Amino acid sequence: MTTLIDPRRIQLRRAWLAPGHWAAGQIHATDPALFEAMHAHQPDLMTDHLAAQCAAPQGLFSHRWATVAVLDERPLGLMLGHTAANHRAEAEPFGQQAVQVLGEAGFSALGRAFEQLRYLLPVVPQGTWYLQNLAVSSEAQGRGLGERLLREAMDQARAAGCRQLHLDVYEGNPAERLYERVGFRVLVRTEVPALRSQGLGMHLRMVLDLAPG
Repeated sequence: MTTLIDPRRIQLRRAWLAPGHWAAGQIHATDPALFEAMHAHQPDLMTDHLAAQCAAPQGLFSHRWATVAVLDERPLGLMLGHTAANHRAEAEPFGQQAVQVLGEAGFSALGRAFEQLRYLLPVVPQGTWYLQNLAVSSEAQGRGLGERLLREAMDQARAAGCRQLHLDVYEGNPAERLYERVGFRVLVRTEVPALRSQGLGMHLRMVLDLAPG
């Protein structure tokens, strides 16, 4: 039986601690090949690691930086992003937590993966806001929730004094159409030939110039 979802009743909650494995699944859905490559194609390890990172008070994937779309305490969508300054600052606690969850061997494997993955995702420039993840549960898609979360990211970026919003998306992701519709443009296309065998093809860095709120 399909549950009816009334978009008018959906609330956006900042820093809301969503169930870990749900949050991990939403993050993974934004770029499956990327997150699988990061975790040496070990799905259970990937899920446990991302869930732990989301539950942590600090780090790149911490719920501290998340906005969750919620209906009757049920999460339906996730937006996670931060300023460029916070993006850099949260890298250290992310690494510390990764060691705890993955162990030394797993963390070393993650580091080796990043040696190539870092060329796929350009640096986030100072003074900008980075939309790291945006995802909507399959049951809630087609109701404008993705655009609502995206506009929330735009509002947060303006409130932080940022003039641009950056994001990365793999070429062919259906979300491209949403980003283009609200005014994003492609700044650069990146590809690492050595990663093609892992399903990682062309990625797009997209940018939105923000008018004052």
